[in-house]
Amino acid sequence: MDRWKRFQFFDLKPVTEANGKSSLRVFRDFEPSCSCGGQDTNQGYLVYGDSRGVIRVLDGEMKLQNNFQAFKESVVALGQPTKYPETVFVALGHDTIEHPTLKFFAFGKKDEKGNSAEVVLRELAVTCRGGPPPPATATTLAIMPELSQVAVGTEQGTVFLVSGDVLKRPQVSILREKGFEVTGLHYLAGENIAAPSLFVVTARTVDSYFIQNRNFKVSLEKEAGGQRECSVADVASERLLVGRDKAVYRWV
Repeated sequence: MDRWKRFQFFDLKPVTEANGKSSLRVFRDFEPSCSCGGQDTNQGYLVYGDSRGVIRVLDGEMKLQNNFQAFKESVVALGQPTKYPETVFVALGHDTIEHPTLKFFAFGKKDEKGNSAEVVLRELAVTCRGGPPPPATATTLAIMPELSQVAVGTEQGTVFLVSGDVLKRPQVSILREKGFEVTGLHYLAGENIAAPSLFVVTARTVDSYFIQNRNFKVSLEKEAGGQRECSVADVASERLLVGRDKAVYRWV
């Protein structure tokens, strides 16, 4: 772990309509619970999900491009594989409360009327033979840049891995069966990392798994983890950052 360093972390400025005064209309009847940024060949996107299962897609000017019911219950997490040759967004959510589902979407398509439309490429129930019985309440999601693997965490402490040809012939396995609630999952690879790793942050622990070496586990922190939305992978510096009440901690 690196030495202490103080810095100004927050510099907030609300995003408003063009008049600079009123809040964005697109959020007045919509309270996002998760989000991600994305890019296709033409433009960038901001994708938001809410606790009612709705996904909204905005362009770079914060204009609504698409709005649809993705899940019957809730959207938990969103992401995009950054090095996959096609524009694919991954959504984790619940059609039923006790069973998480992954859905893979292609955006930027048009229907017969010329309106923006989503295309569902794959739906996958996050479960496998020999895994823990329900309930399984999804909490977080991580995606390999090439879409070669997707990781899903739950409140019950389970970490599921979806590997292989994820869109055509996915294979679901268990990396971690139970434990503290999984609050963050992050893939990291680079010159300063011994092997491509999946970092698993829970409410009480931080662990690293070498995903190409029989998921060999290294315990980084056994007494303090991080809360939801309080960890991130810094790809540029190849480090994991975890925010707690008193400081931000970094691991290589």
